[in-house]
Amino acid sequence: MKSDFIRNIIVSISQFIPFSVLKRVMPNTVFPFYHTVSDDYLPHIANLYQYRDVRHFEKDLDFLCKKYQPISVNQFYESFLTGKKLKNTLVLSFDDGLREVADIVAPILNRKGIPAVIFVNSAFVDNKDLFYKYKISLIVDEIRKYPQKISIVFNFLKNNNILKINSLSGVKLFLTSNAQYIDEVAKILEIDFKFFLKKQKPYLNKQQILNLQKQGFTIGSHSVNHLEYQYLTFEEQVKQTQESTEFVIKEFGEKERFFAFPFTDYGLSKFFFQKIIDEKIVDLTFGTAGIKEDKVRTNIQRIPVENFASLKKSFRYEYFYYFLRKIIGKHIIYRDESK
Repeated sequence: MKSDFIRNIIVSISQFIPFSVLKRVMPNTVFPFYHTVSDDYLPHIANLYQYRDVRHFEKDLDFLCKKYQPISVNQFYESFLTGKKLKNTLVLSFDDGLREVADIVAPILNRKGIPAVIFVNSAFVDNKDLFYKYKISLIVDEIRKYPQKISIVFNFLKNNNILKINSLSGVKLFLTSNAQYIDEVAKILEIDFKFFLKKQKPYLNKQQILNLQKQGFTIGSHSVNHLEYQYLTFEEQVKQTQESTEFVIKEFGEKERFFAFPFTDYGLSKFFFQKIIDEKIVDLTFGTAGIKEDKVRTNIQRIPVENFASLKKSFRYEYFYYFLRKIIGKHIIYRDESK
């Protein structure tokens, strides 16, 4: 694809530019985010993205601490309200409220003195339900382990008049676009999502979240069940935001209302942001567009560092790409004025 080709060129060039030069044109605070860290094979995630093992995560943190001063999201919000200028600071965050944040991430961050904000989905806390993409990853994992089972899926799709799927990647792509078939495919493959939730416990429970709070971590909201906002109605966008944020306030008593969009904030209108801010549904929101400025001042863009094997490589790419976009005036996100 053309976009991949251009991205690879930008990645290659960025690696030869001194980091000190790149930083000169960058925002004063950066917002890298992860999902999880583990040395174990996580079947619900392994077929979606490459998560960090402990060694590489610690290497990332060492790089960050050499270049930036870690601050909490609450400290950033205070400076946001007062207009206090920050320099070379970072706010670290973790999405989806996964169990490894308590078991693996928090002890490392505590040892290094790095604060973080953890964004949770209200429907998944206490392992009550499972993100639909994690379900797809489990289906893909089952077929990888037992290749003969793919014929069962093909027959199911054929019987439902879906005739164009003829590969595992095709099955994955189809289920991503047609989530209504996920549970049916899992059933014919004898995958029990409820049993997986009970055995694996992929998400944090309320007590673990409260313990993380006691350690100084901040809890934010991440929607109810991690749907992509650009495909939701305006009313559903507001509902997902409000319900998940009120859950965090009620269950964990957070004073500030921090919200991170699942997937992306692409396509969201200025009217939507005005509503959730004016009605005090949230205080700050966070996107995933990398280093970009947003015309909505209360919406902060974060860097998805898991797109690269190295955080240093990720930052070089983001910095250089921001520089290029700034030259042509494409570094700012403008929002549709309509509802």
